[in-house]
Amino acid sequence: MILLPESRIEFRNSLPRSARLRGDVVFRYIWKFGLYQREGALGLRAVFFPIALSEPPVKVAFSVRKKVFRKAARRHRVRRLLREAHRHLYPEWEAGLGTAEAWLLWSWESASMPSLNELFPLMRNLYERAYRRWKGSLFF
Repeated sequence: MILLPESRIEFRNSLPRSARLRGDVVFRYIWKFGLYQREGALGLRAVFFPIALSEPPVKVAFSVRKKVFRKAARRHRVRRLLREAHRHLYPEWEAGLGTAEAWLLWSWESASMPSLNELFPLMRNLYERAYRRWKGSLFF
């Protein structure tokens, strides 16, 4: 069980610039080679590398399509919730990676607004499935 802050003021909705995925080439790479997992309305495209070339070892981006939520305020709200859930789960993922690196693209694909408590188990399950699938594909 993840402990949530008592007040909304304690939420930090941003990530360090070094932890964000940026650039057209990076996103094309993720779409082409990423392992896709989906559970409910949450989708994950993950690319793992056996050796971390940069810090931090987990880089992330969040996506909510305009077709899902027409109003930008609602799309931004979902992205903030995804970011906050990721921020809470990041330490256990970083510890489990060892010397590897991961690029994660989280996407919300439902017109219903998620709650933070429902995102935690979804994100944890999707990440673990993608990581196990990648580990099983290694041949060295």
